[in-house]
Amino acid sequence: AMNDPHRLEWYKATIGHNGVLVNDKGQTFDSEGYGWISRFLDGRSLSYAVGDASMAYGGQDKTTLKKFKRHLLFLHPDIVVVYDELEAASPSTWKWLIHSPRKISLDTAKNEFYCALGNAAAASSFFSSQPVKWGLTDTFAVAVDNWVGSRDENGKLYGSDKEWHLTAATQPSEKMRFLAVIQLRTGSQQNDRTANYHFNDKKELVVGNWTIKAQLDAAK
Repeated sequence: AMNDPHRLEWYKATIGHNGVLVNDKGQTFDSEGYGWISRFLDGRSLSYAVGDASMAYGGQDKTTLKKFKRHLLFLHPDIVVVYDELEAASPSTWKWLIHSPRKISLDTAKNEFYCALGNAAAASSFFSSQPVKWGLTDTFAVAVDNWVGSRDENGKLYGSDKEWHLTAATQPSEKMRFLAVIQLRTGSQQNDRTANYHFNDKKELVVGNWTIKAQLDAAK
């Protein structure tokens, strides 16, 4: 079981999680790879954390990665912001990943995607310091082989359901910025697939009562 390809190459690997691939490579399994939370705040109106994964890809002697800081911001009660700062020693490709057990609907013209699960849904808008090429599939890059025939409480084989995997891929660059604004919806608003936002006269992103200022110029 420990050597199952899906477990090693997907379940335990960065490609199977909501992370970033650098030159198609994920985070290492060895002791030289590590990350840490450099900032944390939990308040009445917002919650915030910064995860530093700059050394999570095997150490700077094994990869071109120099900086990876992921800012996670929860604007109470229903907005999640994900902002990534990425930097490499040489031009590198970047792939931003997100997964769902339910179908993801993608609008490549608007760089927006939507997903519903149970009594909740999320409409997301995506921004980046350079154009991205979108990829969406409902199959695993490493196939599931339920070789012991495990079943859930309804008798369905584990691994038989489809899952959806969304990728935003870039051309090679030394620096990259990603920004995703996820608007959570429940109740009567759940079927609203539109990512509601606008830009003010300062070109700042306005979502509801919040103004989001995020640097998308990778040179700054």
